[in-house]
Amino acid sequence: MRQITEMLKKAVPLAVFCLVAVLAVFLTYLTITEYKPEDIEEETTVGVFSDELSIEDTLSVVSFNIGYGCDGKESDFFMDGGKMVRPDSVAVVEKNMAGIIKILQGLDADVMFLQEIDRDSKRSYGINEVQRVYDAFKESYNYAYALNYKTDYVPYPFHEHMGRVESGLMTLNCFEVQEALRYNLPCSYSWPIRLMQLKRGLLVERIPLKDSEKEVVLVNLHLEAYAAGEKKEAQTKVLVDLLQSEYEKGNYVVAGGDFNQSY
Repeated sequence: MRQITEMLKKAVPLAVFCLVAVLAVFLTYLTITEYKPEDIEEETTVGVFSDELSIEDTLSVVSFNIGYGCDGKESDFFMDGGKMVRPDSVAVVEKNMAGIIKILQGLDADVMFLQEIDRDSKRSYGINEVQRVYDAFKESYNYAYALNYKTDYVPYPFHEHMGRVESGLMTLNCFEVQEALRYNLPCSYSWPIRLMQLKRGLLVERIPLKDSEKEVVLVNLHLEAYAAGEKKEAQTKVLVDLLQSEYEKGNYVVAGGDFNQSY
């Protein structure tokens, strides 16, 4: 018994030391590789435009949080009180993405704001959903994409880690885009939780109006969902200030997305 006690006295501190060391290495890696967007970043617009927009035209816009193709009837998401991180198979994600594309094709909008669209995430089985959507619309639409969530590893929930996440905002439209920018929003979390959380932003596109000096400013957004109220207010203020600034310039502004709040 004495020998066992002595062994435990040595083994327990060693186990604790190893655990702390692994955690330190993990946090150091995430800190070094942390996604740190600038306040304003230029995004690339991909594809063609088929139409010009004039001041007399009407503009149809659809906003759709696609839930990374995983929030269908089979979903039981852990952040909403369920247990699942992702569907049971890649076939479910494929089915959902096909359904999402069919809905968008049926709506036939001039502009499409999409949120929670993955490019390379474990939760959506590594499917490049941005490319999947663009392939369905590339004959007459262009797109810009802005990251909203990028981390090499999310170690929760404990029963099934979320793992790698690369997700963001995608705006498709059929008009000439003068400029596409990502405006960073205040982060709602501090270190080390910040390393594994979203870095939210606004995807802002400018469309010139034919025979006019004015522009149509498109703002795609996905604001904070789970943090405290003051964090949401800080992000909302950035959005409102941007909209007010463009309105005062005489531009036409359309903002759409997932606000995650109501007033």
